[in-house]
Amino acid sequence: MDKTIEGFIKRSEAVIKKTEAEFGSLSQTQLNKKPAPDKWSAAQVFDHLIIYNSAYFPIYEEVASGRHKNSLWQSINPLSHLTGHFLLKALRSNTFKVKALKTFEPGAGTLPASIIKDFVQNTNILLKYFTQIDERRIDVNKTIVHSPAGTVFTYTLKDSMDISVTHMERHLKQAERVLKN
Repeated sequence: MDKTIEGFIKRSEAVIKKTEAEFGSLSQTQLNKKPAPDKWSAAQVFDHLIIYNSAYFPIYEEVASGRHKNSLWQSINPLSHLTGHFLLKALRSNTFKVKALKTFEPGAGTLPASIIKDFVQNTNILLKYFTQIDERRIDVNKTIVHSPAGTVFTYTLKDSMDISVTHMERHLKQAERVLKN
């Protein structure tokens, strides 16, 4: 197994394990409690992650199935390698707050307690794609994909996968803070 992809899989599995341990036995009321009216509940955090991860599924499916070919734009865009690094730096920063795009906003109402199981199932689908990409021996550094936020934003498959995992880790910390409040 490619060491880079193996690392993404292990980090994702750690997110699943921690999520199940810390949130799996909480009630619907506990999961939907907001620290403030304008803040997300833990359930909304996980709903956001499901929506966000799911937006990547068609991209990862295309790559994992072998149907992906870098488009002309993906091949010539001089910013593809910089875009991913910039996004990762922003995600890893504790001081840089990023507002979710409307497309990725969670549901506003009360979410079911099954949101945790739904998140775990969603993350397992992500891991399935990572495994398939590894099995096909896709070069994650040379394969360029677009962001689900728009095809003008491109980055390496490696950065895309790292963004997916780092995004989950960042929001897991957010959900933990919500739980403490």
